[in-house]
Amino acid sequence: RRGEIVDEFSSLLPSKRESGGFPVGPILLIALGVIFLLNTMDILRLDQILRWWPVFLIALGAYLLYCRLACKPAQPPAEKEAHDEQ
Repeated sequence: RRGEIVDEFSSLLPSKRESGGFPVGPILLIALGVIFLLNTMDILRLDQILRWWPVFLIALGAYLLYCRLACKPAQPPAEKEAHDEQ
C-alpha cells in the first residue's frame, strides 16, 4: 500500500488486529455452542429453531439497514476545522 516491496502472500493475513471492531466471530461460535448444548440436553428442540431461520435473516437485514440509515458519517477533523473558521 505504501509502495514498499513485500512478500507475495503477506497480505493474506493481517499482521496486527485492528481494534474497535465488534467480535462477531467469537460471539457467533459461542451462540452456536449454546444452541447445540441445549439441543443435546433436550431443553431446546433444534428442529423448531431451524424452521424459523428465515425470520432471523430478515431481522438481521432490518437491523443492518437501520444502522446504515441511522448512522451519519463523522466529518473529518480537517474539514470540521475549516468549516468552523468560516
